[in-house]
Amino acid sequence: MIGEVFWLEGALDSLPDDVPESPRPAFSPTTFTEEFQFPTAWIHADPARFAYKIQNEATRATGIDPRTGESGSLAGVTCWQPGADDALDLWLDPEDGRVYVIDGHNRLAKAVAFGIPSLEVRFIGAADARAAVASGATLNLGKGRGTALDAAAYFRKAGIGNRQFYAEGSLVHYPFVEKGLALACLPDYWFQAVLNDPVDEEGMMRLAVEVAEADLTPAQAEAAYRELWFAVNTQGVDPAEVSTPFWRELLSLTRADKLPAPGDPEHSGMVHYEFTLWELADLYQELQG
Repeated sequence: MIGEVFWLEGALDSLPDDVPESPRPAFSPTTFTEEFQFPTAWIHADPARFAYKIQNEATRATGIDPRTGESGSLAGVTCWQPGADDALDLWLDPEDGRVYVIDGHNRLAKAVAFGIPSLEVRFIGAADARAAVASGATLNLGKGRGTALDAAAYFRKAGIGNRQFYAEGSLVHYPFVEKGLALACLPDYWFQAVLNDPVDEEGMMRLAVEVAEADLTPAQAEAAYRELWFAVNTQGVDPAEVSTPFWRELLSLTRADKLPAPGDPEHSGMVHYEFTLWELADLYQELQG
């Protein structure tokens, strides 16, 4: 059982009266997870608090509707198909007495657009909003739904790291979840760089995951970022064309004790560099080839 929901039945009494007539379900700790029909008009969306997805799985475009939480995954749907998808997962906030969608923002928006009077739902018996979000994210992750960025955004918001995630008993090993855990551990500027290039997962995302898995210090991760930024912005390098072996070579160089700044051959101390780390990595790759 997810949690105690003894307050659900009483909270329903505080819902507005100007909604379509519909039987009010009887809530109890033993029946709250069962699926039943619930008035669409009683369901609210608060994407900033509860939306799990931030990316369209088909187009990889990021950004959701701030009002409805739509990611665009159902943009091509032109008619309602009852029973075509899972029930919506809802939560009743004891603070304001409103019922919020936790999982199913796209489906709810379509139902509202098509004028569907009621939907198949089930309630999450979470003690607070944070627990409700965690339940919704866990449901999505367990079903393999979403993208690496969806998972990473949730993990970052929830403060979940790789070890914590598996220590809590999750057995999810979908590739996108593994990538999401890696991206969640990155500094903000690295994560923002991935958000700025969300479509091509073989570009910035691939390089960022390598950074996360290289176990770099914050200073080393920053050095790698500066090298990439310098190459992209001054040499026109496309992140998607940076080979994985080359990038790993560069990351290994960032673990050196003395690091030159990009474009600056001179480092503090008695060491003098004639090349940037990018050029050194390129040179090493040529020698090894």
